[in-house]
Amino acid sequence: MIPAATLIADEHKLYSLAAERSCRRFSLAEIQSATLNFDDQLVIGKGGFGKVYKAYLHGNTGTPALVAIKRLDSFSSQGPNEFMTEIEMLSKFRHCNLVSLIGYCSDGDEKILVYEYMPNGTIEHHLHKARTPLSWMDRLKISIGAARGLDYLHTGVDTQHGVIHRDVKSSNILLDENWAAKISDFGLSKIGPTDQPSSCVSTLVKGTFGYLDPEYSMTGHLTRKSDVYAFGVVLFELLSGRRAVDRSFDEDEWGLVKWAQQRVKERRLDQIVCSQISGQISPKCLKEFAQIADRCLRSSRRDRPTMAEVVVALQLSMVLQQQFITSTQLAGAMGFTNIMQKYLVFRTSRDNEHSVDFEQSMSQEVRIYSYSEMEVATRNFSSEMLLGSGDFGEVFRGWLDKKTYKPSKLDSGLAVAVRRLFSNKFEPHKLKMKVLEEFKDANVVKVLGYCIEGDSAQLADCSLQMHNILLDKLLTGKMIDDSGDLIGTTHRLPGEYGFVSMQSIYSSLDDRLRLNFLMRRPAFQLALLAQKCVVEELWLRPTLESALEEVEEIYAIMLKSENSTGN
Repeated sequence: MIPAATLIADEHKLYSLAAERSCRRFSLAEIQSATLNFDDQLVIGKGGFGKVYKAYLHGNTGTPALVAIKRLDSFSSQGPNEFMTEIEMLSKFRHCNLVSLIGYCSDGDEKILVYEYMPNGTIEHHLHKARTPLSWMDRLKISIGAARGLDYLHTGVDTQHGVIHRDVKSSNILLDENWAAKISDFGLSKIGPTDQPSSCVSTLVKGTFGYLDPEYSMTGHLTRKSDVYAFGVVLFELLSGRRAVDRSFDEDEWGLVKWAQQRVKERRLDQIVCSQISGQISPKCLKEFAQIADRCLRSSRRDRPTMAEVVVALQLSMVLQQQFITSTQLAGAMGFTNIMQKYLVFRTSRDNEHSVDFEQSMSQEVRIYSYSEMEVATRNFSSEMLLGSGDFGEVFRGWLDKKTYKPSKLDSGLAVAVRRLFSNKFEPHKLKMKVLEEFKDANVVKVLGYCIEGDSAQLADCSLQMHNILLDKLLTGKMIDDSGDLIGTTHRLPGEYGFVSMQSIYSSLDDRLRLNFLMRRPAFQLALLAQKCVVEELWLRPTLESALEEVEEIYAIMLKSENSTGN
């Protein structure tokens, strides 16, 4: 039972906030009208506080606005104290990365909060329920936005005190129509002085299992670093796609924190990355991101960064990722040639020396498989799994587990191509493996591992031939080379050098392009570009970079034509 004096004091606070226009006070009748008397058809979520309804309410301007209405459940573990805390916090703090409180309703036992509506829901929903294909850049932007919101709370901008959220988790980070992250749910928040960053507040331990700072759990001493710990869990959620606690895994891997920390310690960062974003992340960005997430989870609070430091580290991760994207766009035109030259020089300079041990030279990300594992993955290299053959050997379809990359007997998981090489073809492929392993690009086939036992050699790569350009399930082109030994050979484009007549180009177009009005022009321009690339005089040929730019311009023209016709 709440003392009458407390209730009266709370009412005075609410009327004061309404008078200051910090937030609006709604009548119960207005809320009931907007929610059709709390119709379950309008429920969009449910949490520790109670149900959340989507509804329209008339604001100060008289124009109906889409809002989220959170109603306190009489059986909720939260109550009037959390209700008042939420209103006080969101009335004092205004930031683009904090959810905005529009108003409230306090009528007897009815305690209701009205927020701006967040159309894209929570991070938790997209990561663990809808399995939304969020790109790595999306996840980076979300993490930076949420970090800025927490930093604002901690530093107490425009107030003398900062706020410790105390319940940071993926379900309390909402996403607006532009996918900007906003911190929500301040019912458990506590105020602390900003001039004492390490000061603690003694309190009953509250929060969510899987996100709780171990030191806070043991001592009841709450600090800003408790929020930092919880945010580190959220960062690893974004990176891995795993829940903070997931009992679908083996018991020793239930907790995300322990699992992720072990892989950081062993420098197996690639195993943390969610399969949805595998191949999108710059190695430097991944290292920076994983390091700051790991620092957030240090057992000692003193070793954890502040949220301001977290923001800086995440912004650096974004810069590294943007640099990677820019460089890979250029690398698509120039990088493969440069890396090939590097390895040609490397091999030539060591012809008369002892060769470097191949296994030691390969990255730990490239797995060594046993022959028996390859047999499991390909059903004992059965004819049903055979995809093709060539001078190098045969290619079989295989299956690996998406999480462990171990061979799978079932036709599910990650589909791979397993090359079974003739014994005299493995030496040339060693160099190719080194090139592909270093050249991490979305348009270059990824080598997952290899097997060498006796005279047998197999490579496992992530693709399913035009001959040296493979297509993945999204029809994305990926470069690979099956031409044999790359060393000391001269590669020439097939066909004749020189110019051909315009009529010859036009008549040689595939009928599906020549007879398609929209495709005809870009196809003809592409043919003209191809013509430039095969002139006999080397100095007249375009660079790969300029050729790429022309292809992108042709593609832009094609898209514009499609849009203008509504196709």
